[in-house]
Order: sequence, then structure tokens, then C-alpha cells
Amino acid sequence: MAITQQTTHEMRTKLPEVKHVFLDRRYRQCVSLCEEFLQESNNDTHHIYRAYLNFYIALSHDALARSMHNFSFSRLPTFELAEKHYLAAAAELSAPTPTSFTMLETIREDVDVDHSEGEESLASSTTTSNRTCLKSKRSSVDSNSTAATSASEDEFSDCETPSKSKRPFRSSSARTILDDSTLPPPCSQSHASPISPSPTSRCTERYNIYMTAFANMLHAHIASVRTLKHPPTTNSTENPRSRDSNSTSRSRSWGIREGGEKMDQEKENEGTPRKKLTPRERFNPGKYEELCRKALAEI
Repeated sequence: MAITQQTTHEMRTKLPEVKHVFLDRRYRQCVSLCEEFLQESNNDTHHIYRAYLNFYIALSHDALARSMHNFSFSRLPTFELAEKHYLAAAAELSAPTPTSFTMLETIREDVDVDHSEGEESLASSTTTSNRTCLKSKRSSVDSNSTAATSASEDEFSDCETPSKSKRPFRSSSARTILDDSTLPPPCSQSHASPISPSPTSRCTERYNIYMTAFANMLHAHIASVRTLKHPPTTNSTENPRSRDSNSTSRSRSWGIREGGEKMDQEKENEGTPRKKLTPRERFNPGKYEELCRKALAEI
């Protein structure tokens, strides 16, 4: 698969638009936009961008399904679409890793949404492997012991040659004795500096870390969707429509029973003669007035 800089630049301009629409909770528009970009993509588009688009389609379907009623007919198909695109995004991650340093760095910046943009680029640090050492020169015992001690204490520091003014006077016989017995061997090997990894290897390592985290996140979403697709059924949770139908059937049966009882009572009352109703007497305040007069007279 040949990945060109043109397709990479096009996808980098489209992905922020997708993210903005999703964060604005326009989920249906986000789905249509990502599907349009997927149809326009070709073999030149890197698999990470296709995984990114499938991931946002799945997130949009997942959010739509969660916002629906628990007994909605569209809830289960929407969860199935979310699972389908989560699996498609996970399948895109199995593609081979690109070898180009520029492409790796570009894709890493697009996928890594949690880190801030404008991360400092890696600088290739090359250090000189050959360092100058002390040349083998005739010196006194003091000067040679001092040079050997300083070289053993600091391995990465350059060896310094003592100046001629500080050299003590020595005879030719002393020189011969020193050459044969006390002089250390000449320093011919340079100390190697630690080799720093190349920018491509560092970027590949970060790329693999981000892809592993992305895959783990996709598997967590898939498990969550599958759990919501098949919720645990309990006796307390019933379909409200079945509950309404049961209540209406019960009310109808009770109404039929009550209606039959009323009809039977009416038939029985038709056979018996009606009793004459006596009119109710009106209120007569006379006895209360007489009682009040007696009470006032006693006072």
C-alpha cells in the first residue's frame, strides 16, 4: 500500500471536522460525514485513518442507542451497528506498521488526541566516537600518577597533558628507569559514548504503544455494547406494552362481570313492587325556640 503525502494531508484536514461534529452531539451528521469520507478513501489512505473514521461512526451509534428508551425497537439495531464499526476499527489495526519516519510522526499526532499538539520533534544527537588521549611522553612519577588518577575518576573527560613549566628536572638515567618500570602503557583506545536510538525507532516504539492502547479501548467498547445488547432479564422488568395490555384485559373482564351483575339485579327488581316513598319532613324550629325561652326565663 503506497501512502502519499497528499492523502495524509487530506485526512488530517477532515478529522478535526469529524471530531467537532461529534463533540457537538450531532451524531447522525457525524455518521454520514464519516461514511462519506470512507467511501472517498482509496488504497492510498492509511489504515489508521480508516480505523479512526470507523471508531467515530461506532461512537455515534453507541451514543444514539444509549439515548433511546430501553424498549425501543431501534435500540438493538443501533447497538449492532456500533458493534460492527468497533470491530471494523479493530480490524484496521492489524495492518502492518509504516516504516517512514515522517508518516509515523504524522499518524501519531493525529491519533494521540489526549496529548497536546506541537510536541517537540526528536533531534538526532550524534557524538564523536574518537576522543584525544594523552600522548606517551616521558614524565616524572608524580605527573604520571596524577594523570592516571584523573583518568580513572572521570572516564569521559579528556586527558590533559601537564605543561612544560610544571615538569620537574630529571636526568637521563631517571628517564630510563621510569620507562622500564613505572610508566603506564600509552592510552591508545578512546572511551565510547552511549549510542542513542534513532528517531525512527523511538517513533515506532511510541506508535506501537498508542496502537496497543487504542486496541484495548476498542475491546472495552465492544464488551460494553454486547452487555447493553443483552441486558439481564428479571421478573420485575416487564415490557410496558404487555403491562398495558394485561391491565386493559383485566379491566375489560371486570367490566363484563360488573355489567352482568347489574343486569341480574335489574331483572330481580322488576319482579318486586316498588315501595311508596314518604316525603321527608321539613325542619321545624318551634321546639328549639321553646327550649331557649325556658332557659332565658330561668336566668
